[in-house]
Amino acid sequence: MGNMYEWLVGLFGTDLSDYLWGYDCTALAYVNAQVYTGIGVVTIGVALLSVLCFYWWIDHPRWANRWVPWLVCGAATCGINMLIGSIWTLRLLNAGAIGECMHVMDINCWMFGLANAIDTAILFIVLSFILKRFVSKKNQHTPWRSQFWVLHK
Repeated sequence: MGNMYEWLVGLFGTDLSDYLWGYDCTALAYVNAQVYTGIGVVTIGVALLSVLCFYWWIDHPRWANRWVPWLVCGAATCGINMLIGSIWTLRLLNAGAIGECMHVMDINCWMFGLANAIDTAILFIVLSFILKRFVSKKNQHTPWRSQFWVLHK
């Protein structure tokens, strides 16, 4: 699960990444449980729930093939998952769970939240491609048949 965050490790730092992989300062080894797994499962769950809610209930017929409501729903999902990632790691930092050997500050936790939001945006797009035709009752083509995506007429 941590591999989906590793490509953005430059945003939040290797020390926080090591802790999230399960590194323990006292044992000098990766012996703790991975925190990435919990955060990743919650992130995927929120994104999946958001896509399902959008295509099942929110996507109104008058918004047929319009990209703005879809984009707003995706941005809200990214914001929620940014807060989840940031608050989760901030709580660990403030509780003293992250060892002294790791130089993790509040900004690292907020940047991890940003990395979580970027991963959520990609996940939201992929889940929309996969689920829109199966779940949507009203607009199975939103947002990909909208005027926004037409390059030339």
